Amino acid sequence: MTTFLETIGASLRWAYTAFGFRDRPATWPAKIVVAELRPTADDMVMALDISPGPNAAEHPDNGWAWVDVMNRSTQEPEGAPSHSLRLGVKDGVVEVGSRAWNGAGVRAVHLILDRTVAMRLELDANNKPLITCYGPIRATSFVQIPANSFPPT
Repeated sequence: MTTFLETIGASLRWAYTAFGFRDRPATWPAKIVVAELRPTADDMVMALDISPGPNAAEHPDNGWAWVDVMNRSTQEPEGAPSHSLRLGVKDGVVEVGSRAWNGAGVRAVHLILDRTVAMRLELDANNKPLITCYGPIRATSFVQIPANSFPPT
């Protein structure tokens, strides 16, 4: 029986033969499907570009292009609270962070090194951004930041 991902991979392969898309079996005892997008040649590197159409207008809330990695299936009941990791591009900025959907609470963002949380970005009790660093901060030069300079203008 052909899997959904094999079908997509076969469909993509006719137009772009330099890469393949497949599902690979999980190597640990868990119900996890791992999708893999990789070059078909062993000596090639891989990139993935997500771009708007040449005549697209910027979406007022989301920007020009974005990826949401969701915590729930998009096939769950419409309007179910959910969270996502957001990577996006808007005019003048790039976005890396979390988004909350349908009344879900805002989630903190962890910057991790392997399995260690190095930094946490969250909202404090007054709904203001709070950054916590779990280690020393090394600066290559001294820059004085005035106390009233946040948020930047």
